[in-house]
Amino acid sequence: MSTPAPLSDNRTITAAILLVVLVGIGLSLLNPLLSVALERQGVSALLSGLSASAAGIGTIAVVALLPRLIRTMGLVRLLGAAIVTSALAT
Repeated sequence: MSTPAPLSDNRTITAAILLVVLVGIGLSLLNPLLSVALERQGVSALLSGLSASAAGIGTIAVVALLPRLIRTMGLVRLLGAAIVTSALAT
């Protein structure tokens, strides 16, 4: 018989899932607007498509590293670092 996960583990997993959902919603709202803005500026369809797919490509590239990063840094510190990195990159 297995023991239930501690409440803090459930909260951590719930927070991680909610953050992924929020990022997905944000990207799904941003990509169409970005495509229209780039088209109005005369950017080629190829560059517009690459820009729209950059988040997905980045996710695929980093997903294999996440378990090690979470073990090393902890989930909260890793999310904080991701937020700071995103803010500095924009």
